[in-house]
Amino acid sequence: MSFEYSEGKKKVQKHAGVEYEAQRLTGMVKNYVASHGQQFIQNQTFLIISSVDENGALWTSIIKGNQKGFVHFLSPEKVEIDIKHIDFNPNDILYKNIVKNENIGILFIEFANRRRFRINGKAQFSKNKIQIEIQQAFPNCPKYIQARDFLSVERERAITDPSKLDLSSIQKIVTKADTFLMGTQAKVGSVDTSHRGGMNGFLKFVAEDTIRIPDYSGNNMFLSLGNIIENPNTGLLFIGFEAGSILQLSGKAYVKLDEDDFEHGIERFWYFKIEKNIFTQNALLLNWSAPHYSPFNPKL
Repeated sequence: MSFEYSEGKKKVQKHAGVEYEAQRLTGMVKNYVASHGQQFIQNQTFLIISSVDENGALWTSIIKGNQKGFVHFLSPEKVEIDIKHIDFNPNDILYKNIVKNENIGILFIEFANRRRFRINGKAQFSKNKIQIEIQQAFPNCPKYIQARDFLSVERERAITDPSKLDLSSIQKIVTKADTFLMGTQAKVGSVDTSHRGGMNGFLKFVAEDTIRIPDYSGNNMFLSLGNIIENPNTGLLFIGFEAGSILQLSGKAYVKLDEDDFEHGIERFWYFKIEKNIFTQNALLLNWSAPHYSPFNPKL
């Protein structure tokens, strides 16, 4: 089955004048993963996954495996996550969500080598596994990924109970970030997970609860922004690369197609209004080195 853009994606592509370029990329989106993609995915230590709660809100989570191969393929069209081989956090909203809504989007990202691969599909969750029927699968370019290496972790495994941060604390985390992950959903239900990066401080608050986010030149598909135009529900994930904490934000996003700052490499802006948040300390037995900034990052 060939991939077709939804109306929101077409709207952004048309406004940017890249309809032809975007159409040329549809052939790389498959409903299966070829052998080289499978090898990359099965070699990963963690994955990013977005899900939808009972009220339609988007949440983006991280699953860390405790051994390589915690993700494996049952066939090119079906992938499985083995719960027995992950650092399972029963409090993560993901597991509650996928029982009621099967739409998910997964991003496999290897920071050290600036590689990433996306899978969107439908999940079936049982006691020991999550099986995903693949609907869309495709690689992504390395733009704006800050290279980070794994460091050894000596602290004891003690995931704290989730808490809620005040807006001032959220602002401190967000404005220092050079990377975040995001989940969006199309009008027809398909969920997608993507990566955004820039120089430290590229995210700014325009109100106490609203983040202004620059949109840099990408692959011209506009999957995330197109989804936002169709469905404003969006989830953001901020990883504490040094402490292993995670901040999950859920809220509404909107795009301003005519607002730009070409001098700083910004083709348009989009905004995210925070509605709910979940903060978990020591959620990951992963530490990363200081970032080697992407050469594609525009200067602030």
